[in-house]
Amino acid sequence: WQQLDMERCTHMVGWGLTFNGFICYHWFRFLDRLFPPHKNTLPRVLLKITVNQLVLAPTANGAFFAFAVARRHDLWDPEARRRMWHELFAKFRSDLLRLCVQSTCF
Repeated sequence: WQQLDMERCTHMVGWGLTFNGFICYHWFRFLDRLFPPHKNTLPRVLLKITVNQLVLAPTANGAFFAFAVARRHDLWDPEARRRMWHELFAKFRSDLLRLCVQSTCF
């Protein structure tokens, strides 16, 4: 417990409640309107999965990277904001594509 970072823990809980709870709930309801569950066939289910993986997966991963980087910077300071954007784009270049490919495999 001595190693527990309560600030980071609080931020991650906030992310989980807002993004995973609220955003994903509405995203999946939107997908249900596009692809009504009562008309499910294998091709429609595969299309629904494909749309989800092509739209939500990169958006969610990118948003999480942005959130993780932004929480470590003072966003009121212009110099800190500049460093944040530099770090964020470096993180996108190094990890985002790999993470999106990995997340579509599971």
